[in-house]
Amino acid sequence: MYATEKQVRMTAQLYEARDAARNLLGDKYAVRMAEMGAAIKHVAGLKEIKELSAAIELAKQTSGFGVLIVLAAYVEMMEPMERAK
Repeated sequence: MYATEKQVRMTAQLYEARDAARNLLGDKYAVRMAEMGAAIKHVAGLKEIKELSAAIELAKQTSGFGVLIVLAAYVEMMEPMERAK
């Protein structure tokens, strides 16, 4: 299966959101991603929906920086960044 151009662009935007969140949050990044990741998993479990659907739902309930955090947390859940050792 091949990704469509739209899917590739969306994925790139999600990774950009994660990079922006990491730069803006600095040392607080890991804690904030863990908190939001837990919220995404909680909503997904409660509503019996996929985590992506839960992330989209949470993102729709916020705006601005909150949307960025939700999207970054979803990406971090799917493909965690390597931590500095």
